[in-house]
Amino acid sequence: MPKNLTPELVQLYYKEALTTWHAKQADKNDSVFMQVTADFLNGLGIVDHDAFLRDFTTTIFTTVYTPFKVGIPTEHYDLTNQLFIGAHELTHVTQFLHRPTVFPTLYLTNKTFRANSECQAYGVSLELYWWDNNCGFNIPERAKTLFSYGLQQEHVDYMTQYLEVLDSVFTQGGEVDEHAIWTKRWMEAHNLIPNYK
Repeated sequence: MPKNLTPELVQLYYKEALTTWHAKQADKNDSVFMQVTADFLNGLGIVDHDAFLRDFTTTIFTTVYTPFKVGIPTEHYDLTNQLFIGAHELTHVTQFLHRPTVFPTLYLTNKTFRANSECQAYGVSLELYWWDNNCGFNIPERAKTLFSYGLQQEHVDYMTQYLEVLDSVFTQGGEVDEHAIWTKRWMEAHNLIPNYK
């Protein structure tokens, strides 16, 4: 966790990042639409109803639905998680904006497409984790998250390989994703100090 991250900075990040990436944020637990979506995804076998509402930040089109109040840390969503989740979800906003007519349908119905979409977003998470810790997270364990998206072992294996390639880039100090790069420059501009320093 960046050493001097505050609730106010997390709120400011969301305000400025959402504006930059043409998105908006809503509280997931206050949304009737999210309740209906939870039923729908549960019916498709993608994710459990309660887990969807409790454990997943969800982006639909250009709205990021968070299961936490931005800037208020919880047991599962500390301030760093909230900030980095924002960048992860804004990746999905961009994915939608690049293919607005087909992205929602492909994400729901095509498992390979869903896995590729999540690989990109988790790549953002890995890049930001490197910024904060000067090392990567446990990639095989993180890749298993895909099981919660209704995906199979082959997709988990693919994500593991994908993130391991990125990890080697970050080991050399490289940068990859525009959302992660924007977020890193934003944190630096606001004098946030990485956890490892």
